[in-house]
Amino acid sequence: MANDNLYNKGLFDDWVPRGLMLPLIIIFLFPIMTISGVFTGNMTDLSGYFGSYSEHIQMANNAISIGMALSLAIVMRVKMRFRSKEIVVGSTLMMAALVGICAVTSNIYIYIGANFLIGFLKMFPLLEVIIPVMFMLSPKGDKSRFYSIFYPIAIGSSTLISHIMSIYAFDYGISNLYYFNIISMLLIALLGTVFMHNKRFCFKLPLYQIDWISLLFVGISMMSLNYGLTFLKQLNWFNEPTVIWSLVISLLTFIYVIIRQTVLKRKVYDFKAFLKFKSVRFSLVLLTFQAIYLSSSSVFMQWTLGALGYNNMVNAELNLWTIPGLIVGGILGFVGFKKNWHIKYYIWTGFGALFLNILLTYLTIQPNMNIEMFYFPTFLKGLGMVILFIAVWFYATKDLGMPDGLGVISLLLLFRTFVSMAISGALIGYLNMQFQLDSIADMSNYWDANLLGPYAMQGYGSMMMSSILAGGKTLLGWLLWLFIPISVIVLLHDYGKPNQRRRVYIKKIIKGKSVKGYRFRSLAYDE
Repeated sequence: MANDNLYNKGLFDDWVPRGLMLPLIIIFLFPIMTISGVFTGNMTDLSGYFGSYSEHIQMANNAISIGMALSLAIVMRVKMRFRSKEIVVGSTLMMAALVGICAVTSNIYIYIGANFLIGFLKMFPLLEVIIPVMFMLSPKGDKSRFYSIFYPIAIGSSTLISHIMSIYAFDYGISNLYYFNIISMLLIALLGTVFMHNKRFCFKLPLYQIDWISLLFVGISMMSLNYGLTFLKQLNWFNEPTVIWSLVISLLTFIYVIIRQTVLKRKVYDFKAFLKFKSVRFSLVLLTFQAIYLSSSSVFMQWTLGALGYNNMVNAELNLWTIPGLIVGGILGFVGFKKNWHIKYYIWTGFGALFLNILLTYLTIQPNMNIEMFYFPTFLKGLGMVILFIAVWFYATKDLGMPDGLGVISLLLLFRTFVSMAISGALIGYLNMQFQLDSIADMSNYWDANLLGPYAMQGYGSMMMSSILAGGKTLLGWLLWLFIPISVIVLLHDYGKPNQRRRVYIKKIIKGKSVKGYRFRSLAYDE
């Protein structure tokens, strides 16, 4: 059985002073949390560095999320097989080697595979560090308290580190970022060797009982989907056979995994949980809406990078304004859960903040704009993003236990970080392109190059700029209207607390019966 004293104590040996433990955990946490072979603040620079399409870099970035979600399904099993020191030291050494491969390879597919493995290995040491952090932030194991504190720290630190790396890459070049990450992983391995204990979490369990075949096929399914959705626009949508085949392979392999899990004794993924728990099913709807709104930032990126000519440094500096929003969202979550505010209004506030972000972006994007005009919309983006990360994840996992629920949480994480974002990104990209083409077609009806004479080519550039502006604003306008059905769906869901009196009230209205004597104030949620 598990050694509870060891579990509560944490990672380090008996001789390590208590005053040194917290600095060591911080040194371990942030590099492991942000380690990657893809630097999101410099993705266009990475494309030039490798001499490849930007879609390859996006595919590598998605591969990290896929790898992390896969390993989450078996992370407790690995923890029961190896000592904490073995997990942290071994994983960081292997990640250092993989980052080194990213630094020296010129083959983009090796680069994508290395990033997939980095994501797969990353979850094992991350869990070892997060467990003591969780007990420090929430001694009673309260998920809502932990999420309200952890997510602002995690997202904010990633944003800050991305900004620092953008500055570093701008001054010293992309390749030096890899060597910086290698050094950080080797440092953690060295500190882990010196300070971590050698005791086990519990009795030793074998790894051969893990259903590796299902993990392999889920990986094949998601990487096939990754290729299909990432290259959908670049390969002319569904006119390219490789795109169609990648999506077909993704669907068939995932169906095979579902069928396989129904007959296995030791399941990795419990797909019945999606039928059993309404919270899990409804969270998929919320995560889809969240992904659509977050994907709308690509319209802004296209305008700033493509039309206005800003560089990655400017966008990285702008993203720092999400940090105040993250802090405010975390405070709202901490206070709201403590005071028992209903979660539906917290979720609606998150979508409302993203709605205001899109509204202000819609009103602000214009030819004579400047970057300072986007400080407050970016604050709102950070506010809405962290609220939805906290609230939706809390609601999605509230009925799932440990460790049996890790397979379902793994699938939810896969959906949140990759599937929903990739599908939404492809949809947003398609609509944006179509609206731009429509705008060009409308302008071409009144275009006559003969009238412009020697200034005709300048006019073409102006027309392209106008089409980007008009197409982006049209897309943002439709996303603003989407807030109406989102609000209806979010506010009418009961979140596990059905209000029978309100249902009777609504039924009477639908049937045309009198509601005299009913008071709206009395229609509070049934306890």
